[in-house]
Amino acid sequence: MTAKVCIGISIYKQPSLWIKESINSVLNQTEKDWQLLIRTDGPEAIQDKQAALLANYHEHSSKIKLIIGAERLGTFGSYKEIFNQCDSKFLVQLDADDTLAADAIEKGIEMLAIKKESPFVYSQAMLMCSDGISRELDKRALRGWQEHIDIVQFIYFHMRLVRTSSYHKIGGYDEKYQLAGDYDLSLRLAELAQPVHIAEPLYNYRIHNDSTSQKKRISTHLEAVEAARAALHRRGLAKSFRLNQTPDNQTITLEPLMVKPLLVAGMHRSGTSLLAGCLSQLEVFLGDQLLEADSDNPDGYNEDIAILEQQCEWFQNTLSDSENGWPDWGWTPGRSVSCLGQAMWHTQAQLLIRNLVNRFKSIGENKYLAWGWKDPRSTLIIPFWNKHLAELIVVGIYRAPWDACDALMRVKYPLFRSNPVFILPIWNLYNNRLIDFQEAEPSKCIVVNAHSFALNPCKLIELLNSRWDWRLQEDEYKKRIEPLIRKNRLKTIQLPDAIEDLYELVYPEYMKLYQRLEARADLGAGYKSKNDLDNLAKQKLYKIPAQPILSIIITTYNPCHWILEAIASIHRHAEDINRVEIIIVNDGTNEPESIKILQKLQMGGYQIINQQNSGLSAARNCGIALARAEIILPLDDDNRLLGPYLNKGLNHMIENHNIDILYGDKMIFGAIDKLIRPGPMNYDELIKVNQIDACALYRKQLWRDCGGYDEKLKALEDWDFWLSALIGGLTASYLPETCFEYRIREDSMLQKHLRDREEHYETINYLRNKHNLPISYLI
Repeated sequence: MTAKVCIGISIYKQPSLWIKESINSVLNQTEKDWQLLIRTDGPEAIQDKQAALLANYHEHSSKIKLIIGAERLGTFGSYKEIFNQCDSKFLVQLDADDTLAADAIEKGIEMLAIKKESPFVYSQAMLMCSDGISRELDKRALRGWQEHIDIVQFIYFHMRLVRTSSYHKIGGYDEKYQLAGDYDLSLRLAELAQPVHIAEPLYNYRIHNDSTSQKKRISTHLEAVEAARAALHRRGLAKSFRLNQTPDNQTITLEPLMVKPLLVAGMHRSGTSLLAGCLSQLEVFLGDQLLEADSDNPDGYNEDIAILEQQCEWFQNTLSDSENGWPDWGWTPGRSVSCLGQAMWHTQAQLLIRNLVNRFKSIGENKYLAWGWKDPRSTLIIPFWNKHLAELIVVGIYRAPWDACDALMRVKYPLFRSNPVFILPIWNLYNNRLIDFQEAEPSKCIVVNAHSFALNPCKLIELLNSRWDWRLQEDEYKKRIEPLIRKNRLKTIQLPDAIEDLYELVYPEYMKLYQRLEARADLGAGYKSKNDLDNLAKQKLYKIPAQPILSIIITTYNPCHWILEAIASIHRHAEDINRVEIIIVNDGTNEPESIKILQKLQMGGYQIINQQNSGLSAARNCGIALARAEIILPLDDDNRLLGPYLNKGLNHMIENHNIDILYGDKMIFGAIDKLIRPGPMNYDELIKVNQIDACALYRKQLWRDCGGYDEKLKALEDWDFWLSALIGGLTASYLPETCFEYRIREDSMLQKHLRDREEHYETINYLRNKHNLPISYLI
């Protein structure tokens, strides 16, 4: 006998009590002409106790049929399987953790008898706790159905009694939807005729942390968006409207199909040019009068000159009274430009927009999905531009602080090599402004991590399609943007790495911002601190070894973040950090920020030796005198070690006791990039010019024999040291591998020395007399 209503329950790992309550709510229906089909969704869906419970229900009621699912089909695949076996007039989906009101089926049938064209009826719902206690009405199901509003509001169609004929007419559940299949089904049913709403709670919806909708909220939302966009096309609305969505608060908005203004945001040297180049290939007009490419950016900046020049003028005029900092980028140590801009800028801003729009229209606006510009300065005043352009959307990019620092070292302009202390505060300012806007206007913003974007640039297509319904064909546009990604275009330190821990130790405020960026990003790098950033100083990042084999001596005076890069390079490349002693000699640092860095490092376990300012030679001698290992490696606080010294070179020294010194190649970076290969030691060449950098492995006994570094010298002390060693007789070994990275700075101690001819001549004359050698001037 065919029942009037087929009720389906799909079970997958719900507790026995909930399953029992769900089944009992069917048994208690005032409408008695029903059949209950229960399917276990795969071999792991239930345990033995639950199997016995279901078998008991099946044995005691001919109206209950049990279907043992041989495979896991997912929620809606399972329901489709259930309803394929029904030939009743009506269908009801009842989740195994929910219950029906006693008169739910009866009232649903009565309503459809009145509304003969309606494909289904749904009701309000009562939310209940995990223990079954009622809480309140579900606000998402209070109102009746309205045409097309169902596309933008994810209505929970509770107690959905569906005509079986309508269900089969649309093909039933679509198995591709794992989380929002009921929403998709309701949208398709509503396209047959208007559904009916019963304004009373006939369904009890259980809220609990283990529910799929709670554990996969964002994924459920994204599936619902996919279903809504499919409905938009089916209903013929896609030619006039698009659906925008925001995963953060699970909202969907229906907007007219229009070309919107777009701003590319992010700090300088953080990938904004690459991002803008990709957007240009994705039909975004970013201006036709762009800044020319140069050696710093051979692929082009994609910056509109008019916007750039105007913002430069605004920023410089605003901060013109500042004696320090970088007004051109909107920052000084004392203040920065306001995110709201200034009243005097408004007229010029409107003129800029008008001119850009006119150029956009003259080229042919129908070819583009958006128009806008890229100048990193705009990041500081996004709310200002948002006020002038109500429809503004933003695509922002950010970079890890250490990667941004490294990038700024490599530009031809020397400001940041001379003033590295500017970098992190500027990074902090720009990225705070970016993420502040993203948090305030999540529906208008997409944010990506530079490294992750470079690894997967096509993710941008997916994000634009998902967030703003751009409808880009991935295969077509993938071919356009992939050629823009050159190898190492955005250099990065692969995480996990010691640089994370060191930055967290010294700069917890910046790392909290980086963590905030990562948490909010649409495409992040996966950074999530494993440490308590507020109490990291209480932990020890480094433990001084009991019996070190190698002592690394880092001398420093008023250090910046570069010293963290030096220390991180040791942790990164040492095969066994427990055999490496790190001694940091503080040669009279007096800058407050530098003192803070050294104090934090000391709290993190690093050995800091403090002395009055006495010069590099005295600082090295102090550190080496305290070294407990017999193999020494000096390291400047702005340079970085690579693996060969710490592993192959060190092991070679250990195995060959006759070798006094081992040195290798160095990679110069900063003002220039160049590999220096000194080659095997040559006595005659060493007299003409110093082939061997101070950063070399040598035995402490050699230092003793030479009497240490000459503390009378302000520069070239390493050359003097090698000449003393050579005259005394030594065995040197050359390792033809890149052993360390040497930072070139215009204001380094050596460069200052070479610019001072009088001082340089005095030093060379001193070396000539000391060693009785025909040493030549270097300049």
